[in-house]
Amino acid sequence: MLPLLLTLLTAPQDPAPVDFARDVRPLFARRCLECHGPAKRKGGLRLDLRSEALRGGDNGPALAPAGHLWVRVNSADPDEQMPPKGDRLTAGELDLLRRWLAAGAPWPEDASGARVISDHWAFQAVKRPAPPAKARHPIDAFVAAELEKRGLALSPPADRRTLARRLSLDLIGLPPSPEEVDAFVADGDYDKLVDRLLASPHYGERWARRWLDLARYADTNGYEKDRARSIWPWRDWVIRAINEDLPFDRFTIEQLAGDLTGAPLATGFHRNTMTNEEGGIDVEEFRFESVVDRVGTTATVWLGLTVACAQCHSHKFDPITQREYYRLFAYFNNADEPEVPVADPAVAKKREDVLNRIRELEATLLARDEPEVYAAWKAGQTVRWTHAPPVEVTATKGGTFDVLADDSVLVSGDNPNNNAYTVTLPRGGRAVRLEVLPHESLPEGGPGRAPLFQTGDFLLSEIRVEGAKIAAGFHSYAQGGRSAAQAFDGKLDTGWSVKGRTGEAHHAVFVFEEPVQGLVKVTLTQEYIHQMTIGRFRFSTTDDVPAEAGPAAVDEKHWRLSVRASPEREEIAKLRKSLPRFATTLVMKERRPELARKTRVHHRGLFLAPKEEVEPGVPAVLPPTDAKDRLGFARWLVDAKNPLTPRVLVNRHWQAFFGRGLVATLENFGVRGETPSHPALLDWLASEVVERKWSIKALHRLIVTSETYRQASTVSAEHLAKDPENRWYARAARFRLEAELLRDQALAVSGLLDRRIGGPSVHPPQPEGVWETAYGSPQWPSSQGGDRYRRGLYTYMKRAAPYAAFACFDAPSGEFCAARRDRSNTPLQALNLLNDAVYMEAARALGKGAATADALFRRVLGRSPTPSERDVLDGFAAKHGWEKAARVVLNLDETVTRP
Repeated sequence: MLPLLLTLLTAPQDPAPVDFARDVRPLFARRCLECHGPAKRKGGLRLDLRSEALRGGDNGPALAPAGHLWVRVNSADPDEQMPPKGDRLTAGELDLLRRWLAAGAPWPEDASGARVISDHWAFQAVKRPAPPAKARHPIDAFVAAELEKRGLALSPPADRRTLARRLSLDLIGLPPSPEEVDAFVADGDYDKLVDRLLASPHYGERWARRWLDLARYADTNGYEKDRARSIWPWRDWVIRAINEDLPFDRFTIEQLAGDLTGAPLATGFHRNTMTNEEGGIDVEEFRFESVVDRVGTTATVWLGLTVACAQCHSHKFDPITQREYYRLFAYFNNADEPEVPVADPAVAKKREDVLNRIRELEATLLARDEPEVYAAWKAGQTVRWTHAPPVEVTATKGGTFDVLADDSVLVSGDNPNNNAYTVTLPRGGRAVRLEVLPHESLPEGGPGRAPLFQTGDFLLSEIRVEGAKIAAGFHSYAQGGRSAAQAFDGKLDTGWSVKGRTGEAHHAVFVFEEPVQGLVKVTLTQEYIHQMTIGRFRFSTTDDVPAEAGPAAVDEKHWRLSVRASPEREEIAKLRKSLPRFATTLVMKERRPELARKTRVHHRGLFLAPKEEVEPGVPAVLPPTDAKDRLGFARWLVDAKNPLTPRVLVNRHWQAFFGRGLVATLENFGVRGETPSHPALLDWLASEVVERKWSIKALHRLIVTSETYRQASTVSAEHLAKDPENRWYARAARFRLEAELLRDQALAVSGLLDRRIGGPSVHPPQPEGVWETAYGSPQWPSSQGGDRYRRGLYTYMKRAAPYAAFACFDAPSGEFCAARRDRSNTPLQALNLLNDAVYMEAARALGKGAATADALFRRVLGRSPTPSERDVLDGFAAKHGWEKAARVVLNLDETVTRP
């Protein structure tokens, strides 16, 4: 055996040298690193680091020409051969390994000659290569050079009608009108067409849809209950940002850390994480899971790495340790998750008009004889209350505490399912009064509802006063039989609640058996499955002995405006209920330093197994940073020294135009991912996007003006033989349109499309019963009027029951980050296009507006039919009508395919 091996190793070398990064590293990743990588080092051998590989393993040197590695991969002994399971190395893999070992196992080093941490191509700095000087356009130069090596060349350009349709679908996601096609055919000014489409407000809609896939956007919270959430204002921010060509570095910083730069709305990106509202859960555990999702999503979107693999143990293939994973985790672990109103001048004006009317009515009431009535009533009262601004507020499960000017405390931050708040008051007395007060930041009656100066969903399971005993309790409002007296009975399953009382203050009075002298520590416990902060509250104390809660616990204005019935009071109540509400959205908010959470490595990724504490940081394989918060981390992501972000970015956009990325695995640039088909082109584009100040419109212009993009998509026998998957781009790609684009196209060509931009999500028609499988068996509320025909981008997305037509065509559910969509081909898709209500309505409108074969083809495909197509369609229409003829054209393969 050994002489044969030596003969093989000393055979004449092939003229093409083996490239370690391109050839050997992927081979190790596929076949070796599971057992000989960062996670496992069987036999003491590690093959992901140069220094370790050269050192060898327990059996001696591995990379010598006849070393242990070569012997084991060629062994015929089942107990000795490598890999130990699965298929053996192929003849091609063996030959590649032979040539590399025979050449001395060359393994790149960095410029200083020091051994690098990882030699994988994606972790190396982006170096701008010079385009081969064989084409007018840089992209074409790189592509043509690779084609020439394979005996191929670029295809001729597509005809103008095809280009007009392709470019319009790619850039704005809508087909061109017949008039727009004719105009381009007439003048042939391609640059003008590109400029017009890039300037279209629909450009932002088209590219926002792709970003929403990455952001796992949906209109509901996910998990079992999957209740509604308001996040569409963030979606509209994305559309605006893309239309304005917000540089991608700024686009990144605002979405990951906009709360630290004055752009909090943008941070909705990471509020798209699912939220579990099921009963009995530990809310902190699912907050932990949300951060896990944010770390994984960030790594996929910006770094193209599968860092989620390192949650439970060091990554088995990429040089990312478990400790480094939790250092990334720390950047996202210190954020609260509030729901905030979105500024809207029109709504603000309407609100102010209503509030002015309320003020007028209140002034009328206060001008009556009630001051004397109140004065007479108050003269008979003995209780005098004094506000007690807290000396200190703490909570067992954390929170943010703001003491407002009126001595009340506003609690914000996490929403644990139980918490205990301890409030230290400056003085005691005979009784304390606890007021539950409204605030604009608090939701009405539970999570997910619009704020309108609410009292939130106040729930007090138990109140305890240090060093004192409560003898009696009174309240102004209780729900479900829960009274203030039940809040100090020592039972955590009873208590006092104020649930969803819009714009009203409520209070409870607790009387002590004996006066309490000096500082008072009052603990408010929420033990029920509550999932909300305690909201806004205020304490007052008195040395008198209250006989009841009554009006004595409220101020004069509140008493005078509520004590008697009158037409004005009824109108005030109606006006308060009619106050226009601001739309709300979900954002991130960095916690104050003194409330910062500690991050720990979790043993095996378990929430209940925290170990050593870690500080924020990034993997050692990437450029270092001293960033300590999300803002610094976001800036590091788009720093020019980061080798991954620009490569991942341009690769994702390349895939959008060509159906295949220069790196086929968009979500994985690690050692188990595909190597670039055109590494020089990838790095040139990555350097170019940075040089062009991260302008995505400039990147798109660069791509679509290349001859590579403008090729015809016809396939020759030679192409199929030499490049069946079109990896080398000798022709334009043809692929089925995305789910939303199929619907948008049908509505556009039929004249039904409502082209309004932005706003709340809508409910276009879909089959009955689609939502019945979801929690509570809700009904789908089909929209009417223009909302029925909005673009697919605005369709309401329920994670537990996605819009049926979109799911049929492979649209993601919004549960997880989707770097790319799969494309399936099923009979159900044909049935959907023929019978779905949307396509039926579109065919009906199209058949009425285009009742000739020529008109139908020009509307839908931008071209005239061939004589045979015209004859067939005319004959069909004569028998079945133009509505059914329109259905035929809408279902042509050419119609549903990007040309």
